[in-house]
Amino acid sequence: MKILGIDFGTRRTGLAFADSRDGLIFARRPLHISNRTALAGALADLVKEEAVEVAVFGLPGNKEDHETEICRRVRNVAADMATLAPVKVCFVDERLTSFEAASRLRQGGLKGRRLTAAIDSEAAVLILEFFLKNNMEPEI
Repeated sequence: MKILGIDFGTRRTGLAFADSRDGLIFARRPLHISNRTALAGALADLVKEEAVEVAVFGLPGNKEDHETEICRRVRNVAADMATLAPVKVCFVDERLTSFEAASRLRQGGLKGRRLTAAIDSEAAVLILEFFLKNNMEPEI
């Protein structure tokens, strides 16, 4: 099964792909789209082009476990995308994924602009790792 990991951002949305059969995960260039409708459309196009069966969105949590404004925006983009493409949707807690992604990339020697450009898609890789490790099921 082909899976798309999505780290939503207001300026950049990180992307990663995985195949559940072999567990391989690879990052893809992030999307630089801030408009909700345009982002949902671009994600739906990717789903169709890559024959994705499940889209996994990271939900940013907070210390009180309350849904934030960003969580609502993530859920709205996911719902919009799901109306445009035949894909199941799952949400995972993405707390600290950007921090861990930055740490991984620094260990790999990235810094400056290259680090900034890669963080979101590396966070999407972490989202997929969590999804696969925990054998999660789609919600939508």
